[in-house]
Formats: sequence, structure tokens, C-alpha cells
Amino acid sequence: MLRKLSGTAAFSSLSMGTQQTLAFFQKSRATGFDIPTVTKLGKKTRPGLLEEFSNLTGRALYDTIAALPSDTLPLGDKPLPRLFLESQTPSNNRTLVILTGDLRCGEKAWSTLYENVLDLNHADLALFVQVPSQLEYKNASLFARARHIEWIPRGVEGYRASAAIVHMFRYFVAERIKRNGWEQQYDRFIVTRTDQFYKCPIDLSKLDPESLWLAEGEDFGGYNDRFYVAPSSLIRKTLEVMPTFVRKPYIFQNVIPGRSMNSEKVLYLLWRELGLVPSVKRFVRTFFTCSMPMDSARWSKGIRMVDEGVHIKYEREYANASGVSCT
Repeated sequence: MLRKLSGTAAFSSLSMGTQQTLAFFQKSRATGFDIPTVTKLGKKTRPGLLEEFSNLTGRALYDTIAALPSDTLPLGDKPLPRLFLESQTPSNNRTLVILTGDLRCGEKAWSTLYENVLDLNHADLALFVQVPSQLEYKNASLFARARHIEWIPRGVEGYRASAAIVHMFRYFVAERIKRNGWEQQYDRFIVTRTDQFYKCPIDLSKLDPESLWLAEGEDFGGYNDRFYVAPSSLIRKTLEVMPTFVRKPYIFQNVIPGRSMNSEKVLYLLWRELGLVPSVKRFVRTFFTCSMPMDSARWSKGIRMVDEGVHIKYEREYANASGVSCT
């Protein structure tokens, strides 16, 4: 039977990668995203980083978060992330596409986003992205298309793990949705990344508007969330993975790090805890993850160039997307 751990016991039971993410999360909140201060911490050895943060984020973090009655984590002292652009022009569109993470794959991929997702569904675009370091992306067309842009930090330098950090970024998106009243402004949300190449149109009018839609495949025993569609009634709950994990780490107390768990399984378990699994439906995956040589990446930078003029990151995903007829 699962039992609820408390304080330092809960923190120490987590995997090392997860502890690093929680440490980064807490440190980021405390500093108001003083990005240089946060990133330089990654230059320490793994044991050194954990030792420094164990007292800071153990009992205080878990006990404080677990006791909160609110549905979100406490806000920092400064506005987070750093708001760069927010359009004041009224919009009649009822769908919002949200991109998070680093800019990747470039204009060839983004043109398919515009044609097969944004324009087709009369959708607005919001970016929660890092300031691009590549010259090629300084004037990315995404910036011209977006109604909302926020800069997010790059993470802890020196560590490869990125999946948990993605959920921290999504927590910031949930904060913005609440602050700006987007749940009332939009009926549906698409949450995805900048490195998806859309081979076929994704027509939301063909998908049940009250369901939570994931593409088929790439699940690895859980849920793959590189792209998902959520109604306004569920969107913030789908983004509450990090708060739920922080409040309820006992969910994973029997997990052996690196052997029985991956990011897809973590997402499934947390969405199950949040009561979202009954709302999940699947549609055919007709898009794939891509990259360009100038992209930054924590994992694969691409396997090979394909006919679409981009590098693919996952061979099976590309094969499955290419095997589907768009008609």
C-alpha cells in the first residue's frame, strides 16, 4: 500500500534527475529567474548540487507545497517568466496554440504549423520560449505571428535531463492562462513544441471539443505529449504536472530510477492522479519531430536529412507519419 511521505523523506526518495529539477524550480522562484545565477549552478558536480539544495528544497519545499489549499504553486517575488510581447488588439479566434521550449527546426517546419494548424483552425499563437542564441532565429517568423511572447530560462547547464523541466515551463503557462483569463477567451488549446513538422492538416472541427486529444504512438508505456489538444475546462489541469508531482511524490516511491520509469509513464500517472485519463482520446499522428544543424538540443540533434528539407529525430515516428494519407 502506498503511504504518504513527508518532508526530507519524500525528497530523498526521488530520482536524482527529479531532485535537480525541483532544486532548479525552487532556486528559480527564489531568484525571480536571475538566469545567469541559476545556470552557473549546473557546473557543480551532481552530488555537490544535491547536497547544496537538499536542505533548501527538502522539508521546506514539500511541506509548504503539500499544505497549500490553492490550485497553483505560490508566485515568486517578480513576474515570471519575463513578458516580452502581449497584443492589445482584440481577437475573435477561439483556439490558442501554445509553443514552449527552444526554437528548433526553423521556417520549413513553422510554415507547416501556419498552414496545417493555425490558419486552418483560425487559431492565435502564444510563445513561451528561450531567447534564441542562433543568428538564424533572431528574426523568426514565429515572433511576427505570435500574440503573446514570454522568455523562459534554459535550464540547469551541464545536465541532459529536460522532460521534467518542460513541465515546469508548462506550470508558467498555467499561471499565465489564469492571470489573463484565457480560459474564458478561448474554447480550445493546443500545447506543443517548435520542432514539429505537420505533413497533413489537423482539423479540430473533426475532434470532439470536450475531449483531451493525443496523437497515436510514441507512448513508451505512458502518454506522449509533444502535441495535445485540450478544452478550456481541462487545460490548466493538464499543465499541473509539476505542482501535482511536488505535492504528491509518494506516487513514485516504488519506482526504480532509470529502470521502470520514463517521462511518458510519469505523465500518465500524474494525469491519472488528476482524473484526466477518462477524457483522453487518440487521433492519427501525421507530424514528426525535426531539427536543423544550428539547433540546440539536450538529446539527439537529428538522424538524417529527409525529403521535407529537415533532419528527423525519431526514425519510427517519421515512418509512421509518412505512411498516412492526408486525404
